[in-house]
Amino acid sequence: MREITLQDSAISKLKAPCSNFKIDVIKDSIKSFKPGEWVIVHDKKGNESYLGFVNPSVEEKFPCLNVVGNKKQYSNPEILIEDRI
Repeated sequence: MREITLQDSAISKLKAPCSNFKIDVIKDSIKSFKPGEWVIVHDKKGNESYLGFVNPSVEEKFPCLNVVGNKKQYSNPEILIEDRI
């Protein structure tokens, strides 16, 4: 899985159970990502890791990154999905 780092302004929102982010708070370019691709999301310091998925083809005014779980709790997307179902 590829990794994405968020800007400082978005880090507090990572603690929510399910967070959506717009392109302006993502430090990395996501243009090369495929829609729905699973990613590991980091805060700036790299202290915490989260699982999420991206959609680089949405307009800038809509969320393009959805963070759905803490990486410590869910080691891969399959476990997270299984737990949620």
